[in-house]
Amino acid sequence: KDGVWIDNIQISDFPVEEGPFEITNISKKNKMPVYIVSVMNKKLISIKVPGHGFLFVQMFAHGIQSKMMYGLMGEYPSGKLIGRDGVTEFVNTNEYGEEWQVQPYEDMLFLETRGPQFAGCRYPDKKAIELARKLRSNTGFDELAKKACQHLDTQDFELCVEDVMTTGDAGIADGY
Repeated sequence: KDGVWIDNIQISDFPVEEGPFEITNISKKNKMPVYIVSVMNKKLISIKVPGHGFLFVQMFAHGIQSKMMYGLMGEYPSGKLIGRDGVTEFVNTNEYGEEWQVQPYEDMLFLETRGPQFAGCRYPDKKAIELARKLRSNTGFDELAKKACQHLDTQDFELCVEDVMTTGDAGIADGY
């Protein structure tokens, strides 16, 4: 379901305070939703929702927090793939993703139970993705993807082009 939900209640009036956190909606009219999570007037997380089931999450570290940040997005600022125990380092990204899946004993993060949940992952069919990419590149879509992502630095540019080519939607570049 679209929007922001906290404890099964949809939030429509912003800003909203939840414990020490303040959530604001800084979306522009007719643009993708953008939410900011702050604590004590310091921006911690920016969440952009461009569609296609994608979320762009950006973390901001302040002082000592920067030495304690790790999770599904990797350790900050090194990007190392550190497990839930804060020690184990992963190389295989599939194993790392499985490590950070929601566990059966944890609170539900979503409004409804849906797959994949713990003990079950669906990995994309690499052949189908590659075929779709080839079909798009044969139609000049790769040039459109590069143009849509040209405002980005090298690392984000490559990720952006990959996402545009995979989804077939150049508008997703606005999320970067």
